[in-house]
Amino acid sequence: MNDLLKNFSPKTSFIMGFVGGIMALCTVGFIILLVVLLGGGNIQFPSLEKGKPVVSKTPPEGALAGTPISTSIGLKQDDFQSCLKSGRHADRVEQDYQNAVQSGGQGTPYSIVVAANGQTFPISGAFPFEDVKSIIDQALAVSANAPLPKTKQESDNVGELTDRDHLRGDPKATVKVVEFSDLECPFCKNFHRTMQQVMSEYSGQVAWVYRHFPLDSLHSKARKEAEASECAAELGGNDGFWAYVDKLFEITPSNNGLDPNLL
Repeated sequence: MNDLLKNFSPKTSFIMGFVGGIMALCTVGFIILLVVLLGGGNIQFPSLEKGKPVVSKTPPEGALAGTPISTSIGLKQDDFQSCLKSGRHADRVEQDYQNAVQSGGQGTPYSIVVAANGQTFPISGAFPFEDVKSIIDQALAVSANAPLPKTKQESDNVGELTDRDHLRGDPKATVKVVEFSDLECPFCKNFHRTMQQVMSEYSGQVAWVYRHFPLDSLHSKARKEAEASECAAELGGNDGFWAYVDKLFEITPSNNGLDPNLL
């Protein structure tokens, strides 16, 4: 054998050794794979859709913790569950829904900026902050004594604010933004952050009113989640309502992705 190897050049010997090493590794790998399969193992290989990367589907932090939203904001779980199971806030959610439709709402989020004189400026969709800011600035420029436009629009049908409304900010603020929202709508989730920015930058000038507009055909869980937020309001007052809605939008994956056990 030694005499045979001496007949090969160093280059040829290197290539033969390299190829032999690869074949040995392949053989060992095949044996390991065979043992795993024969032993009932399950090997999963990642797949890629053409042009799309694999995206981790890690649940939101709140979902990982498994703590219900109601508990995380300090509500008594027994009282909350009793309220939710009773369905006693279903009528309130439906009233908000009907007001959204009467006011021109066709999708979510749908918001209506109301100036001091009652003039309305509808916002259909999740407008970015700069666009919302422009509309609010228009409304702020309207005098409380300014006459209303002669042409009436659907947004003028927005229901008047009452003590039952969920309002964030100063009730005496010059401008009110009435938002009709769906708690499982991903665009509403984005717009919620936009409105939080509005409240930060227009402190004292703008009040934010939240009303329900669950799109049942798209988000079957949204209506019950809306009732859950009303239970939070019943047990925790106005602050409890806003804490609940903030937390829900924080952890929901949207599009019916929130586990009902986390309500």
